[in-house]
Amino acid sequence: MYNKFMNGARPLQGQTRYEVVEIYDNETGVLRIKQVLFDGKLHAPPNGDPSHAAYDEQGRPIVFIWHDQGRTHRESETEPSHISFYPNERIQRESFDVLGRPRDPRLGPYIQNRHMDTGEVLDSQSYQELMELAADCSPLEP
Repeated sequence: MYNKFMNGARPLQGQTRYEVVEIYDNETGVLRIKQVLFDGKLHAPPNGDPSHAAYDEQGRPIVFIWHDQGRTHRESETEPSHISFYPNERIQRESFDVLGRPRDPRLGPYIQNRHMDTGEVLDSQSYQELMELAADCSPLEP
């Protein structure tokens, strides 16, 4: 159902370079997943594009994620490292990581949820609040 394309051969031992992996729907030709790797790990390119992007069957974005050597990361602590989208392409949720860890809470919330039509922030949580909520949850029964 899907075709996978890579932008060339693997680097020689000791060399590094970016690789782009694109997965297209065989029936429609629509790009469904694009990943950028550096030394085999997800790594956002210097142009600011995400290192992982997933698209729906019509080519609309579902999720964008930025990485640094495989860890969720965004250079600016004020920009989200993970963005998910509503079908109307407005931002649904943003989360903020720096080198795979939640950003400093003094800079703002860890997660923000946005309104589908207006894009306004509906609610937000710090990483600590999320951990407290998780601790209050009952474990799932097998």
